[in-house]
Amino acid sequence: MNEVIRNIQTNTSNNSQNLLRNVLGNLSSIVHMDDLIQSLYTHVPLLDINTFFLFTYDTPWIHDKNTPWKIPQSINFITGMVDQVPCNFRSKGNSFSTLNLFPADLTTDSKRRTLLAYPLFFREVHYGMIILELSKKGGAIVEGLVSTISGVIKSTSLYQSKEKVEEKLRRTMLELEDHNEQLNNLSITDELTGLYNRRGFMKLAVQQHQITIQMKKKALVIFLDVDGLKLINDIYGHKEGDWIIQKTAEVLQNTFRNMDIIARLGGDEFIVLTPNAGLEILDIFKTRMAAHITELNETSGKPFKLSVSLGVAECGLYDNCTLEDYMKKADEELYKEKQRKKEAKEKS
Repeated sequence: MNEVIRNIQTNTSNNSQNLLRNVLGNLSSIVHMDDLIQSLYTHVPLLDINTFFLFTYDTPWIHDKNTPWKIPQSINFITGMVDQVPCNFRSKGNSFSTLNLFPADLTTDSKRRTLLAYPLFFREVHYGMIILELSKKGGAIVEGLVSTISGVIKSTSLYQSKEKVEEKLRRTMLELEDHNEQLNNLSITDELTGLYNRRGFMKLAVQQHQITIQMKKKALVIFLDVDGLKLINDIYGHKEGDWIIQKTAEVLQNTFRNMDIIARLGGDEFIVLTPNAGLEILDIFKTRMAAHITELNETSGKPFKLSVSLGVAECGLYDNCTLEDYMKKADEELYKEKQRKKEAKEKS
């Protein structure tokens, strides 16, 4: 008979140990608080613990043995069960004074029961506490459960910290990318007109020129400058000179297509690259430009008029010239145009 009893006790002990091992194994792999809550609902009752309350501090407290212990002022209710029924405690955001260990409104249950409070420590770090109803399976069960929950809360805390750091890093990277984009835009944009500057033009136009060659298409390189800008600056001031530069930029933007690359090279000089457009449509661009200039001069109310000169080079289908070669040719054509205007003015 005694042997039978011992066998029953041994089997019961082995079953309890196996159950505890399974429960703690399931808990120990958790890294999210929501998962811990759901797992507690499922597994704690298996250990004959039908009532429990879990609390954590906003910030874990380090209990240094060389400094006096300081009780945290507040603690947060995370979750709990009363006779296997999950609690729905909502009092002032679930936070209350640590000195009030068990608020009266935590549960309306009037049943008499024995509860024990256990601090949740991992080494010297205090994360909170758990209140448990005594288990019929013995103290070893409770100690193992409390130790495992402490480790899980440590893991969730570390995981949350890691996620916060990663999110902060992600935001920082996005801000850095945005900042770099702004710097890049500044480095390729003319401040006065908002057009590309020389660097921006070369960066984009060289790529576009290569595409044009590969596709065996035509393109135009158009050099322009503002006639008489120095005279306007000398007579009316640089503010008016800046105004006419800005208006020239607007005229060019209204004249050319969205796909065309327009830039201010500096001073009164502008350049345009028109992909997939040869000399056959140059007159269309000239007509548009003349119309916009006429409208500006008629409505500006300024004592001076906007006038521009231009030189054009067509990029051929099969030649091996570089973009710089076409720019040089267009610049030469611009010079010829300015000379013609100068000679015509002298004759008149």
